[in-house]
Amino acid sequence: MGEAGSERTGDLGTGSNVTHTYVIFSALYAPHLGGVEAYTAGIAHALAAQGNHVIIATSRLSQDDPAWCMLDDGVEVFRLPCTPAMGARLPLPVHNADFRTILGQIALYAPDRVVVNTRFYGLSYDGVSFAAQQGLPVVVLEHGSAHLTLGNTLFDKAIQTYEHQVTDRVSALGPTFAGVSQAACAWLGHFGIEAAGVVPNALDAAAYREGASSRDFRTELGVGEAGTLIAIVGRMVPEKGVDAVLEAAHYAPEGTVFAFAGDGPLLEAAKTAQAQMGNVRALGRLSAADVSALLRDSDAYLLPSRSEGFSTTLLEACAMGAFPIATDVGGVAELGIGTRGGIVLPDASAVSIAAAVQVVAELPDEVRAQAKALQDFVDAECSWEASARALDDVFAHCPAPEAKERTTAKRSRASKLAPGAATVAAAAAEASAAGDESTFETDEKLQQLHRVLLMMMKDFADLCAKHELTWIVMYGSAIGALRHGGFIPWDDDIDICMPRADLERLASLVAAEADEKYLIVNARTHPGYPLATTRFVLRGTEFRDSALAGMDFPSGIFLDLFPLDNLSDNEGAFKRQVYGSWLLNKLAMAKQFENPTIARAGAMGAAMGAAATAARGALNLPGIRGIDPNKAAESLLTKYADTRTQRIGFPCDTFPNGCIYDIDDLLPVRWVPFEDMEVPVAAQAEKLLDEYYGDWMTPPPGNARRAHYPDILDFGPYA
Repeated sequence: MGEAGSERTGDLGTGSNVTHTYVIFSALYAPHLGGVEAYTAGIAHALAAQGNHVIIATSRLSQDDPAWCMLDDGVEVFRLPCTPAMGARLPLPVHNADFRTILGQIALYAPDRVVVNTRFYGLSYDGVSFAAQQGLPVVVLEHGSAHLTLGNTLFDKAIQTYEHQVTDRVSALGPTFAGVSQAACAWLGHFGIEAAGVVPNALDAAAYREGASSRDFRTELGVGEAGTLIAIVGRMVPEKGVDAVLEAAHYAPEGTVFAFAGDGPLLEAAKTAQAQMGNVRALGRLSAADVSALLRDSDAYLLPSRSEGFSTTLLEACAMGAFPIATDVGGVAELGIGTRGGIVLPDASAVSIAAAVQVVAELPDEVRAQAKALQDFVDAECSWEASARALDDVFAHCPAPEAKERTTAKRSRASKLAPGAATVAAAAAEASAAGDESTFETDEKLQQLHRVLLMMMKDFADLCAKHELTWIVMYGSAIGALRHGGFIPWDDDIDICMPRADLERLASLVAAEADEKYLIVNARTHPGYPLATTRFVLRGTEFRDSALAGMDFPSGIFLDLFPLDNLSDNEGAFKRQVYGSWLLNKLAMAKQFENPTIARAGAMGAAMGAAATAARGALNLPGIRGIDPNKAAESLLTKYADTRTQRIGFPCDTFPNGCIYDIDDLLPVRWVPFEDMEVPVAAQAEKLLDEYYGDWMTPPPGNARRAHYPDILDFGPYA
């Protein structure tokens, strides 16, 4: 599909035949290659063909990519600023002025439906947040059936922690979820999410066949008429089963050739096998047209993958008449592999693969007949038009979400209450169910908590003033100061940022001057504390939610203190500092959290418990257990402590670049009323809140006002 220009010249009007205006948020899109990118292009084209106006909001991975373009079918593409990470596999949104301007331009089109491809990218959250702010129905489409992996045990645990955190943030905004396959829907259950339906991957099979190149791969690769050509297409990574295929090649029948098309870290292993064995060909990355030709010329397509949402190449192989051999991943059930035709591997072992290849070589007539049955099925049933209708069906049962503020979703809600402890959970649940706007503001326990927190902040302020320490009220507490002149009526914590040097001075001052009443809790003072923040804790009280239950640190009522570190002004050093410290912090959390989602019930609680147990086990292996990820993260964060930098921030938030600031936006602070005292807010507080929350000046409706609701809230002597 061609692009009709690189400068934005389109008109907001789209004609009277438009049924809906869709915005599809997809963190990755063409020219980046991949299954999600192909899915986005296919569903967008089908929706446009039905008369809808379609806008794709994606990441601008390169400055060579136009910020806006219109495709031949009328689909408009907006590319938002980002920082590519993990080899551009994880684009991190940059929420600058350009980002906000582009979202504002998209809003001018008055969209009425929002689609978000995948749940775990930063842009996924931005898409759901955009829908919530605009009051639009939003469907998040799941494309996976297992956790992301980098092929490294330690990094994978950090990625899993990140994935659960982002999923919690996205689901807290109330979108509708669907999957691109039955396997993808089942995987959503791992996160405690029930899918509303399947919007399957699809293919314009006739067009795909027409796009095949004229290359004759059987001749090029030396596969005779009686030989068997097995195609393996995709990234050359362990999770795709590449190692097992190379091992299986040793046991393959004579005349069998395994052709690997793709790039990745295991390409060299395939090249080595090619040099040592006569039946392996390492082709590297091929063009789409050449992949089509390879599948057309192959007897079978092999997919021994650990995880697939609904493999696009599996569809393409069936469309080209290649006999599929696959593990039981997404798409297998939808295509009828194992029943209509093809082989479902019991596992991804070399033995299973070799046995399946033996069947292909021994029964060529049966293999061709089954491959033709699958090809006919794809032609008749796997169209993008059908997927667009399935998406419309999901939207028909999709409620429009209500705008919510980030401060309301920062901690898990309680599922169990401790005997004898005062709690606000019951009142909160009742108010949420009833949509009562006043209960939060009149609940006696919440009002008492506000009084105690205000007392604590006054003591904190006096200590800081006495010793000239800089502090800044931020996030939800800043909204409270500027919008309400005090607490957000339904909020139950206070967020404060401090330069790390001042925060460390505070720790020693509390021990010296206020030890009888307060104590400092962080990863340095209490190794059992898993977070990168510091807590100013009131002794004799208890404030604990179930996500932190059982951890070895004092858990009284607290002020949440976020350390601000100097961040390098050199872009390369900045990325290493920010992403490295963020990843190390997630490793620390995976190591410490025995059950990070204990507050969730059912399947999600069980699944998260298993994931946390696996992470804790891996991070406590001999040779690894002595590593302190938080200490290593702090070393990175403080690298420029003695250097004056323009950037300052807290990279260990949910997203590594979510709390990065220009120092001139923070300092000098200005003082504003907060209940019966004054507190410091950032120099450009309104600007920062705009960037962080969007329309923060408009309070959410009553049924969207939620606090953190601890399992245990005990005021002790302050009751």
